[in-house]
Amino acid sequence: MRAFKEAEDTLHFTLRFAGGVLASCTTSYSYAEVKRGRAFGDKARLDLAPLSDYKEHTMKIGDKEGKREPKIQEGNQFAAPPDHMAECVRDNKTPKTPGEEGLRDVRSIMAIYEAAKKGKAVKV
Repeated sequence: MRAFKEAEDTLHFTLRFAGGVLASCTTSYSYAEVKRGRAFGDKARLDLAPLSDYKEHTMKIGDKEGKREPKIQEGNQFAAPPDHMAECVRDNKTPKTPGEEGLRDVRSIMAIYEAAKKGKAVKV
């Protein structure tokens, strides 16, 4: 089922970072309640679920020492950024995430579309 005519229903893409780290990513309007993130490294693995929900986040870390489930401090992830920006304006402070970071995000998204169109990797 397609949620929006103007946007792709599902995208799968791979990101290659400096040093050879790979991220295999999927985003979809149709996947039912997946909302998780996983990272695998040579020393540990990390699971976050739900990754993009309002509450009840869990983090699981597994390594040679065993498994741990650190507590995550709950908060309103949607209210925090505008509250932080208002605090920066009020107190003349530098934001934790400057506009340049958002610009990098947009460039990455545009590169994903360009790579899909060209059928090959695009360097950012």
